[in-house]
Amino acid sequence: MFTKISYLYIVIIGLLLVSNSIAASDSNLPYKEGELLIRFAPKVAGLQRTKQEHNQILSSLNAGEVNRSYKRVQGLTLVKLPENVKVKDALLNLKNKSEFLYVEPNYKIKLLSTIPNDTRFSELWAMNNTGQLGNG
Repeated sequence: MFTKISYLYIVIIGLLLVSNSIAASDSNLPYKEGELLIRFAPKVAGLQRTKQEHNQILSSLNAGEVNRSYKRVQGLTLVKLPENVKVKDALLNLKNKSEFLYVEPNYKIKLLSTIPNDTRFSELWAMNNTGQLGNG
């Protein structure tokens, strides 16, 4: 008979197996060579680093320079790698550095469909809402 602890161990092992299979499949996704998405960790006091500080860190690691910073996610940058550095090599080099929250390839994505395949889509009033106010 299984105890609550046994079920907990089974769930944890299952989650580990699923996460490992997802991580393995991610490595096969197409990405743009020569670019990384890097989210920089904030400074010790919680302040965000400047673009100049980002570039100093990248330069010290021979990891290129910031090409673009994203305002909606603090610390997130698109980094252009040096010509002689491959994405896989850069990932290995930068993966566990304390200056970064995460380092990922710049995965290529594409829209699967622009038209919903719901045959009753035209009946969904919220999908064609022109901004009128309700009486409620």
